Amino acid sequence: MYTYYVDSDKEIVDYALNSMKKIFPNVTVTPENRTDADGTVLKTRAAVGELPDIFECPTNVLEGFAQSGDIVALDDAMKEMKFSDMVLPSVLENRTNSDGKIYAISALANEPALIYYNKKVFADNGLSEPKNYDEFKNVVKTLSGKGVIPLSLFGQEKWPGLQLFDMAVVASDSRGMAALDTGAAKATDAQFSDAAKKVSELVQMGLIGKGAFNTNASQAFEQFRLGQAAMLVNGSWFFGDAKEYGDNVGYFSYNPFADAGKEDAIQYTLSGGMMSPGGYAVNAHGKNLNVAVMYMLYFNIERAKAKTILNGAVSALKEDVQPQTARYASYQQFADSVSKVKSYTQYDWGLNNAEIKTALEDGVEMLLAGSYNANAFIKGLDAQVSAAAK
Repeated sequence: MYTYYVDSDKEIVDYALNSMKKIFPNVTVTPENRTDADGTVLKTRAAVGELPDIFECPTNVLEGFAQSGDIVALDDAMKEMKFSDMVLPSVLENRTNSDGKIYAISALANEPALIYYNKKVFADNGLSEPKNYDEFKNVVKTLSGKGVIPLSLFGQEKWPGLQLFDMAVVASDSRGMAALDTGAAKATDAQFSDAAKKVSELVQMGLIGKGAFNTNASQAFEQFRLGQAAMLVNGSWFFGDAKEYGDNVGYFSYNPFADAGKEDAIQYTLSGGMMSPGGYAVNAHGKNLNVAVMYMLYFNIERAKAKTILNGAVSALKEDVQPQTARYASYQQFADSVSKVKSYTQYDWGLNNAEIKTALEDGVEMLLAGSYNANAFIKGLDAQVSAAAK
């Protein structure tokens, strides 16, 4: 099984695999840590016939694997085990591939991208959670001026920076960057230029540290934990990793890119978290195929239980599952807010057009590095998106 297998996810996978011994006592599974988020490794392994039996399959490679016959359609097995009776309807939203079949699945609840903040660092510098862009600028200016890294970005991966840009887009368009991916918007549209101007301005004010693009996730977490950095961009799954920090972790409950006066209107329009056709998939060329498919589906259920039990994750299962330890304050605040969310956008790996995805990743990286100003970013992005659409 090729899956993310470090940090708190290792504990979750191990817990789920142990639970699976009761359901499939004669099946042995060896977890292998997923080293990429964009499917690059999977594509290489598929080309040489070495796909794992079960693996996390991102949306951007799923279509190709389905067409090449490398993954199994799950519809019949899901009906047989009555998967839909075990999960909330939201789990099955937007899961079908272009051919109308489901090839990958997850049983987790929507997990949007958030900006976390170190409460002690904020308090020590006389700051509070910003609710709009003017307040956000003041936070960045104050922290930078006192030698604190305002936002720790693990720039070795491109998605956190891209998701930060998506938050800025969402401040004026709930579709976020996904509107470019679907062809519903142009790069020259106002929401993208406005977002680029805000991000560029924050970068010039010292938003991220000089070594951001050489920083991995573990290093960014440590900077945040130690108070060397005041903020961090990550998915809502980070609440599980941050439990060791306890009540010192907060998150922005408002979009800090919102213009003054529009805070409440977009508070529950979130970046990331939209369900996509990606998830766990099964190698069509593996041995014991039927067993692998059923194992993967039940593993999804047990993994979802484990995330709630161990990390307090919001559950998308119909079965009542409670965390073994009460959630800390900001985590419970987030859990209580989920029912109020109006919409989600896509993550980097949920974008379907590989050329547009690459254009966004590269352009935003240049914007964050200060190599592009807003105009140069939009010009370059427009040229690449236009070429990709032809």
